[in-house]
Amino acid sequence: MNSIQQIISKNSELSHAKINRIFKSKKNTVCLITLNNKQCVLKIYSKDNKKGKTNEYNLLSSSDGNYAKPEILSFNKDQQFILMTYISGENICDIINNDSITIEKKTQIIHCLAIWFFHFHTTHHHNNTFLIHGDANLRNFIFKETVIGLDFEETHMANPIEDIATICASILTTDPQFTDEKKELQNHFIQTYQNHTNKRLENIHDEIKKAIKEVQKRRKKMEN
Repeated sequence: MNSIQQIISKNSELSHAKINRIFKSKKNTVCLITLNNKQCVLKIYSKDNKKGKTNEYNLLSSSDGNYAKPEILSFNKDQQFILMTYISGENICDIINNDSITIEKKTQIIHCLAIWFFHFHTTHHHNNTFLIHGDANLRNFIFKETVIGLDFEETHMANPIEDIATICASILTTDPQFTDEKKELQNHFIQTYQNHTNKRLENIHDEIKKAIKEVQKRRKKMEN
């Protein structure tokens, strides 16, 4: 809390901000604030996360692309923070794991998520190399009438199949894991993405297996 208060006290733009909630974040300090009677997200980057800050700023400040993302309200390079619009949607991971939500509704949202990735990948590319999200797990996406992407610190140029495999691994490995419903949602995601790109994702299931192993390795490391 002290780091947030220090940032606010040092910046005249934030002097009247009220801290409402602090979000979970591994690398940075992220909180929901009220500023000028409007809710905003304040993201304060750790000092050793300069690359992540630059990646996210470059992506969010770009006007290219037909995919939804937060809007930058303010950027302070010296004090290492970005102020963004707050989007009050529901986290897609919570939706997919909610037993009270129908498979039809979940399929609709997964369909929209696949289209989000299609637009993201096809917007930022050079020759056969594409910008990928780099941290494509369900927690980094919310749904409010459409899919909105969050957390672009890990963006880099690579093969889009990395994002596709990672999001599929996220679908399968969140609790409850590897259910028939989760497998159906994964398959719908892959099929929707392929239908829009008009290309078959070669070796996608092998890539998903690799992504699942990475997820399991990270979880085991966190438990130890």
